[in-house]
Amino acid sequence: FLDKGRGYVSTILVQTGTLKIGDYVLAGKNSGKVKAMHDERGNTVETAGPSSPISILGLDGAPQAGDKFIVFSDEREAKQIAVKRTQLQREQSVRTQRHITLDEIGRRIALGDFKELTKQITIDRSMLIYLNGTTNFADEPNENYARELLELFTLGKGPLVAPGDYTNYTEQDIAAIARALTGWSAWSGDDPNAIFYYTWGHDKNDKQLSHRFNNQIIVDEGEEEYKTVIDIIFEKDEVAHHICRRLYLWFVHYEITDTIESEIIAPMSQILLDNNYQIQPALEALLKSEHFFSMATRGCMIKSSLDFFYSALNTFQMHLPSDQYEEYATWVGWYWEFEKLGQAIFRIPSVAGWRAYYQSPVFYRDWINSASLALRKRLLPNIKWHVLYFSPDTQAFNWIPFIATLENPFEVNDMIDEVCRLIFPRPMTIDQKDYFKESLLNAFIGKVYKTGSKLEFTTAS
Repeated sequence: FLDKGRGYVSTILVQTGTLKIGDYVLAGKNSGKVKAMHDERGNTVETAGPSSPISILGLDGAPQAGDKFIVFSDEREAKQIAVKRTQLQREQSVRTQRHITLDEIGRRIALGDFKELTKQITIDRSMLIYLNGTTNFADEPNENYARELLELFTLGKGPLVAPGDYTNYTEQDIAAIARALTGWSAWSGDDPNAIFYYTWGHDKNDKQLSHRFNNQIIVDEGEEEYKTVIDIIFEKDEVAHHICRRLYLWFVHYEITDTIESEIIAPMSQILLDNNYQIQPALEALLKSEHFFSMATRGCMIKSSLDFFYSALNTFQMHLPSDQYEEYATWVGWYWEFEKLGQAIFRIPSVAGWRAYYQSPVFYRDWINSASLALRKRLLPNIKWHVLYFSPDTQAFNWIPFIATLENPFEVNDMIDEVCRLIFPRPMTIDQKDYFKESLLNAFIGKVYKTGSKLEFTTAS
């Protein structure tokens, strides 16, 4: 225990030999020189023999109950062993704590502190495995994550202005940051969410950044060094501009003109900087702007296959089989439908994602081409077919309850207008509405004829 007036007091039982004042002692991860000894009655003693319970002063910490005491003739040797034990304990226990998953990270701070999000993802188990952080060690650095950290996640790759110089960063910076991130692993341990930091695997030398980072030097900070790396990157305002461009591309349009850069991206970036990289204020400014709601930007995006599917599933309250096996089999069938359309679930083609999210100048027009158009047209009928195949009693799309949720389902024109507002970005033309009504009428008459029911209904002009 710690005595404020005397320091750490440790109670021991000598098993063999004789302990003397001035001896160098190691206990667990603590070491020190014996300065004083007291017997069980509190009397000062100079020596202690076998089977003698005593209290000693002089250790640099409080050992754990059961730690063995060893006497050394050399103080340096005792300290070196204590340091090694401390490192091993840190590596084996401190870093085996459970870390939140990427999904949990996204749900907690996706609209919060983007800098903190970047720090958490940098040492996240999935990211360490996916971008080779588990093979990034001092003797053989792996630059994969460092490159994507700069190019995709934070600064963005600017124009090539010199060999290895991408305006916002250089190849020298990639190599230096890769060295600063060495020592992490996620392969060991029984806990699937455990990550580890190995002191022996970390590059302890100075890392020199280029002129793009004002020639800063990253010094050894052990397992805290990755935080310094992220802080240095986020000192550059270009991070805010890059993030805001990505938000604009995701929510509005892929074409960012000089006008949009100055009137939309620049103000968003300043909001992001003013709020210490809190995403929500900048994103709210974009989604509440007149620009976002203007007809010029409405309906300009093509949905991905998954987005198209989930829009139908959620909007029309699609029903899944109640039996667990049938539901699983249905999802497997759906998986292959998405795979045929080039967006297989959990099979992202690269760290940048699917081409529609980054490939200039096509971007999300890539979702529809001569090969995928016919497949996409059959997607929803095929989705329904899989439900009926594995669960014949499940009605995937039950239209009556859906229609009942509309404001005025008994007036055909109002019903069509409301459905169109739910599924289309722009109002339908008169000709499109007439075609829609004719299709509904033909389908209804066909069903009446098939079932033998009486046809009794009225329509508004």
